[in-house]
Amino acid sequence: TGMGTDWTRYERFGYSSENTVEIFQGARVSYEGAGAPQPTAGMQPGAPYTINGDKSVSVNAPDPIDDFGQFATGTYQTALELGLRLGVFACSDHIAQHTSYGGVFCEEFTREGIIEAFDSRRTIAATDRIYLNFTANGSPLGSEITSTGPVRLWFRVEGTAPLSRVTIVRNEENWKTYESLESQQLEMTVDDEAPQAEQRYYVRVEQADGNMAWSSPVWVSPVSPTSATD
Repeated sequence: TGMGTDWTRYERFGYSSENTVEIFQGARVSYEGAGAPQPTAGMQPGAPYTINGDKSVSVNAPDPIDDFGQFATGTYQTALELGLRLGVFACSDHIAQHTSYGGVFCEEFTREGIIEAFDSRRTIAATDRIYLNFTANGSPLGSEITSTGPVRLWFRVEGTAPLSRVTIVRNEENWKTYESLESQQLEMTVDDEAPQAEQRYYVRVEQADGNMAWSSPVWVSPVSPTSATD
């Protein structure tokens, strides 16, 4: 927002060192995209969120931010739309502890293993200790894969409060939404039967208490059966 990145200014991106981006910061807002839900985690009663770097312009969550103003091209969904391969993470600030959590799926629980997971984008972002896992055709979040047919998506959520909505986002649009949930857990498998061009999928979690979580995407490129056997 007030410190936004203009993704349209980058002709190249150095994935050797940058593979994740902050989608939420507890002292500010979610930068997922215009119109996306906002968490209420960490807000004091009646306290507004500041947007666009202008303290005179503020909103109260959970209303979505429909216009990020001069920083509209700095949202996460803008980066995805432009073709950038970036996973998600969340960071706290010195006034926002315990409202920003980043998770990594690492093969080895070591410093090197955690760095490898970052580099592979096997990451999630959350506002509480929410467990979220997501795969496409069995490949973990953060992967780039090809598919000769339908794409099978699977996710599992273990929340810290009852879930209010879980959404699979496809190419920056809400694709499958599961609502009216009363449990803190949800596990689903769903097929995208006819993907056409490249598909980008990620999962967004909303809890009844205002906490949220996001997965890194999986990027899926279709391959015709003929091309796959040539």
